[in-house]
Formats: sequence, structure tokens, C-alpha cells
Amino acid sequence: MRPGVAGFLPGDIAAIDEDTAKRVQEADFTGAHITFQTYLTLFHRISSEPKQFWLIKGIWVTQSNAQYPFLVNKEDALRAKGVQAVQKMCQIACLLNAATLYVQPGRINPRGPWLPHPENTDPATVERLVSSLRGIASAAESEGVCLVLEGHVVSPLPTPEKV
Repeated sequence: MRPGVAGFLPGDIAAIDEDTAKRVQEADFTGAHITFQTYLTLFHRISSEPKQFWLIKGIWVTQSNAQYPFLVNKEDALRAKGVQAVQKMCQIACLLNAATLYVQPGRINPRGPWLPHPENTDPATVERLVSSLRGIASAAESEGVCLVLEGHVVSPLPTPEKV
């Protein structure tokens, strides 16, 4: 078994330094989850300055994640931005040799992503998710990235059967 941890690596890749990597390794973790807040800035930084990432080579990125517009958004333009973001994150996950890329479907409730809404599980919402995932699947496949789809009781995927 290879132990991993979430929360040791900061969301700003520029903040990951030798001390961060050392702290993860001293805690006997071999892997870490990392969430990125600014995926486009991150993509440009990783692809233009790959030497910077030797710092995390000793730490396996077990799962990468990012913030982006919801994949179930009713607005086509926002949903398209979400799809584009996850496609870019597939490239980032590949560059980081991440084991997985965590995919968040999103929610309908305008008050927040973790709040219930009657339309969260509507067939139309689920169809928007499926459509978004179709747009992401080819990027994941071409980058060799394994997608991990989030399910939750207040999401469009509230049960294991639905996932």
C-alpha cells in the first residue's frame, strides 16, 4: 500500500517548494492530492517551466483537481468553459503524471454547489453532464488520464447506481 494525503500541497503550484515536498515525505506519504484554483495560469506555468516541477517528483500526485464552471450549467457558454477547463486539466494531469483527475459535475442551486435543488437529478441535467463528459473523454484518452467522477447525494449523481 502507498499512503497519500490531501491538503499538504498548496493550490498555487508556485508555492510548492522543497520544504513542502520534504514535509510530505517526512510524514511517510508517497502521494498527495492537489487542487488548483487557477488552471489556465497553472497550465501556462507548467508547460513553460517544466524544471520547476522537479520538486514534486518524489511525491506521486495521486489526484489532481481544479475549480471550473459546472459541467451541468444551463448556460451553454459557461458549460463549454467548464469542458475546456477539464480538457486543459487533462494536459496538466499528464504533465504531473497524476494518477487521476477528479471531475466535478457541479450543481444547479445558485446559492452554492453543496446545496440540494430539485433539478440536480433531472434527466436534462444528467444529459448536460453526459454531453460535457463526451467532450472531455477524448482529451483524457489522448493524454492517458484516468478520470474520477464525483458523486454525492446533492449532485446529479446521487447514488452508486446513477454513477
